[in-house]
Amino acid sequence: MTIRTSNYIAAEKFIKETIDRNGFSAVIGEKGSGKSHLLRQVIGSYENKGGFTVIPITPMSEDVKSITQIMSAMIEDIAGESPRRDVESRRRQLRRILGDTNKKIILAIDEAQDLHKSTIRGLKKIHELSFATSDKLFSIVLFGQETLKDRISDDELKPRIKQHKMKELTEKEKLSFIDTSQFNDKALSVFIKSTRKTPLSVISSYENLIMICDDLERKKIDEQIVNDYFYSNTRESLLALNISCKRKSDEIFDITGERVSTTVVNQYENGKYQGRNDRIEGIMQKYVSAKQSTAQ
Repeated sequence: MTIRTSNYIAAEKFIKETIDRNGFSAVIGEKGSGKSHLLRQVIGSYENKGGFTVIPITPMSEDVKSITQIMSAMIEDIAGESPRRDVESRRRQLRRILGDTNKKIILAIDEAQDLHKSTIRGLKKIHELSFATSDKLFSIVLFGQETLKDRISDDELKPRIKQHKMKELTEKEKLSFIDTSQFNDKALSVFIKSTRKTPLSVISSYENLIMICDDLERKKIDEQIVNDYFYSNTRESLLALNISCKRKSDEIFDITGERVSTTVVNQYENGKYQGRNDRIEGIMQKYVSAKQSTAQ
């Protein structure tokens, strides 16, 4: 089921515009922001339309890391031909196939932050291929986490790759992903404030809380269940980092822009923090999430 948030609608429009003009673009967002869902729903919809060929690539797979391997996938998917052996012959073969086809070609690459920068430069070069009087023979849409932005922001790539940044969910939009009748009023308020602002975070937290509520044989999710769930999860993740509180304090500022003292970090980890819990919880969740994404 697709929840058509303002973020989804804007990203969908961006992707369709890229395909209409045979452009080269990137959809960038943190883990869980809905990029893979967009790829399945928006890019996937073209697979059921006549006149389109969609070539999906995931660079985590060992056989599609380089530009020559991506060209091979395109040649096989568009024309069913065996790719030529040397790079220049393969490039010429791809140019001919793109020029001859009567279909619009969409190259969609998920987890694009895993692409080597030389591969992204290679994508730029094959996107610049022309045939007869036609240029921009196909479209490219990259889907990647925040680190992708650094890979495509140099003087060579930034002017050629249009970027769309996935926005955070609003509190009202978070409500669209859950059954609010499962919460009492206070618990719902805490839940909305505590969850990270991504669809994946809202959905997974909600499903976990439903299971906890069932295990405890409660009729509804109450405030204590919600507080215990978010506080313990974040605290355990912080402790698992196995670095000093001083280093965590420094990294929290680097990642979130918020200053949290070494003392507060220590108090939070040990369950002794007595200050404004919703603020510190949000900061710690953002920090832990960034650290976990970097480690993957």
